[in-house]
Amino acid sequence: MGPATDTLQREAAGTARTTNKLNTIIIPRIEFREASIREAIDFLRQQAAANDPATEGRKGIDIVLRVMPLGQVAPAPLPVEPAAAPAAPAGAPEAGVPAAGTPVAAAAAVAPTAVAAPGIQPGSARITITLNQIPLGEALRYIASQAGMKVNGQP
Repeated sequence: MGPATDTLQREAAGTARTTNKLNTIIIPRIEFREASIREAIDFLRQQAAANDPATEGRKGIDIVLRVMPLGQVAPAPLPVEPAAAPAAPAGAPEAGVPAAGTPVAAAAAVAPTAVAAPGIQPGSARITITLNQIPLGEALRYIASQAGMKVNGQP
């Protein structure tokens, strides 16, 4: 057996473990009223660890929330314009140190932003759902569906 075969066997074993956890971790109750997708996923992560019946290894399962489709590049955010420097009032503190209560200009920042696919915007979607005694994998599918998303990494 070569390195490629070993890698494929490890990946197959990892997929089998993940599928097993998605089917055997039973969440006793899920109830969301207008929860964000991030709140819902965070709750599922906690419940997965708390309700994992495995006796060995790490409890729970990694759940990654990606609100931007693969291969899509987020547009650059709009630059932040620096505020005009306020006039120094009489008796102002030394130069370079703003007086208490004086607004401080924000520095421009460039950071990636999440962009949703057309239709429902997953980042702003609200989840309202009640589920009882449900396997983790099914709960993920229901929640993703309500947010206009899909679950990847499953058979």
